[in-house]
Amino acid sequence: MKFLHSSDIMLPGYFGIHTIQFQVIMRYIDAKLYTGGGKPIWEILFLKLHGREVDAASEKCLQDDFIYFIDRMKQNGFHPELSKIELAEQPILWIFNGTHRVGYLFTQIPNFFIPVNFVPAAPWGITNGATYLRSIGLPEDMLNELLRAYNEIYSKMRRTITGVMDSKIFNENSAKIAEELGAFGKMFFLDAKNISLPKNNDMWRDKLSISGNNATVIFMNINRETLYIKDGEIYSYEVDGISNHFNELFGKNWGYISHTITESIMLEEYLNKTCVDKKNNE
Repeated sequence: MKFLHSSDIMLPGYFGIHTIQFQVIMRYIDAKLYTGGGKPIWEILFLKLHGREVDAASEKCLQDDFIYFIDRMKQNGFHPELSKIELAEQPILWIFNGTHRVGYLFTQIPNFFIPVNFVPAAPWGITNGATYLRSIGLPEDMLNELLRAYNEIYSKMRRTITGVMDSKIFNENSAKIAEELGAFGKMFFLDAKNISLPKNNDMWRDKLSISGNNATVIFMNINRETLYIKDGEIYSYEVDGISNHFNELFGKNWGYISHTITESIMLEEYLNKTCVDKKNNE
């Protein structure tokens, strides 16, 4: 079973906050409205903006379905086997089925792992969400309400990705590296000495590609993340660009930068088991 961190689903990408992410925010607001004693309204509004006729009976049916879903989640919890979301693979990663589940979970906790399946789907919804919502007639004050709700989540989400660089390369080129990464996000460093990396049958040994055992672990607070699927794995267009540039500058054994928040957490867990003599070098 593949899991993905919530930040990898909701961080803005090349297109900014895209349309499907705004739909998650609509579910998030509706879930908060219902748990606060009100009625969900955003799904109905979204349908009406698309020209769908929603009479009183249909509106009640939609609200009842949403309420049933939230009540079931409250009573039974989130079951990974039954609650997988579907992510479309092209042209970038986006939620094809599961916006209600993700929206509700954000009302409970800002950082979580969610089980996912990848499905082929037409690339609908991959556009700047604010531009699209304005184009279908959403009033500016309501768009601002969505943006405020998004920022509630964004301010609590993990936005740090982790990388590992050969210490010699890093120490000799730290100013250049800081300059190159400046546009990617605020960064800080943790000096990790004497990393013991297994020599065989280990995925990280192949990925890290460090000549020696001395490495510098780099943490970057990113401001965007545009993800895609290749051979069943998730990659970031932004990290691709940085990695290719570093290959040109330093050769292919400079190290590795995680492509996602999910991968960063996995890498950190690995380093915690293999690194010794760590000290903060911010």
